[in-house]
Amino acid sequence: MRMRRRIAYLTLLGSSLIVLSLGVLEFTLFLIAPLLPNNISTALLSRYTTDPDGMYRIDYPTGYRIMRPNQTIRAFWAGNSWQHATDPWGFRNPPDSKKEIILLGDSMVYGHGVDELDTFSGILRHEYHHPVYNMGRQADCVYENYISLMLWIDEFKPRKVILFIFINDLHDTMFHMNPHRQPFLPTPSQLSSIKSQIVSLRESPPHPSLEERVEMTHMLRLINALQQRPQIAESFQLFPGLGTDNSEQIPYYVAAVARNEIFAVTGNYYRTYVSHIAKLLRERGIQLYLVDLDTRAALPRFAYAADRVSQLVRTMCLENRLLCYSARQALDACRTCFLPQDGHFSREGNRRVAVMLDKALRHELEPIVQLQAPDRAKEAAQPGKSPQVVPTGVH
Repeated sequence: MRMRRRIAYLTLLGSSLIVLSLGVLEFTLFLIAPLLPNNISTALLSRYTTDPDGMYRIDYPTGYRIMRPNQTIRAFWAGNSWQHATDPWGFRNPPDSKKEIILLGDSMVYGHGVDELDTFSGILRHEYHHPVYNMGRQADCVYENYISLMLWIDEFKPRKVILFIFINDLHDTMFHMNPHRQPFLPTPSQLSSIKSQIVSLRESPPHPSLEERVEMTHMLRLINALQQRPQIAESFQLFPGLGTDNSEQIPYYVAAVARNEIFAVTGNYYRTYVSHIAKLLRERGIQLYLVDLDTRAALPRFAYAADRVSQLVRTMCLENRLLCYSARQALDACRTCFLPQDGHFSREGNRRVAVMLDKALRHELEPIVQLQAPDRAKEAAQPGKSPQVVPTGVH
């Protein structure tokens, strides 16, 4: 009997010590996580996940990522920390933001790495008093931009929509192609399902189970991060024949633009979606602008890829008769415009883009192409013909 009690006591003591040790290790990881190497700290602290404490939930039939509505958390990536706060529709805007001018794009528009007041939407709203509404989301491409508009355009009823195009968008579109490499258009029932999920998340935020809470611990995330390090290193060699030499490695999104056979597919895919967006807005009397977020100042070695994307933007503007602007001149030679070890806009970068947009909205900035007469524009957009781009000054 005494022996059994001793064994039970030692078992309880051992279990308690293990739990205490794990707790101390978890708390230690929480404290030192920001000080670890970027790929490790980001894996531990990033909220760009579908975990219960993450930003997203995925609608699997369409692949559309729902950003959780009414969520306020502290986000982290590559040494940068910022407050992420969403409104009832799941976008990053202060309460009661007006929706007369919608800003649509990826993490550059969302405002990755800076607080809301330092995003260019925040600067436009608070300093220039434009009634803008930020519908940008991390890793969005034109496919998800199109779905976001389909979901809310008739409810928001904006006067203008500004679609921002960034070099990595071409790569992101590759995840949303069907087997025949044709654009996927969601059905009305699929759109209704997405909207129902957003309303449900708005009214009943999820409560993580015990198993999910264990999976969210820093210890398990650290183990996963260490296992994924080889995959991270291989991301530079996504396309054979590019980046195989260590001295010439290029980012995966640059490779997606540099390879002719890949760019031919993604470029046409992008043109198709922009045409759908232009038609959707034109039918509702809403003006569409395109803005080329040309950030070659951050990656001068890959200016040739930025040129390709800029030419694509000009082509889409001519095909759809849109006002088209570029951030190239605003960001030129500005090394402080980008976050260190990241590449997204700093406060200064966002401020410069905001100044450029303010001038465009007040019609004080010349578009980067001149629209042709309707008959010439229609002819230039015919299959097999390249639209004639007419530059208008330095950009």
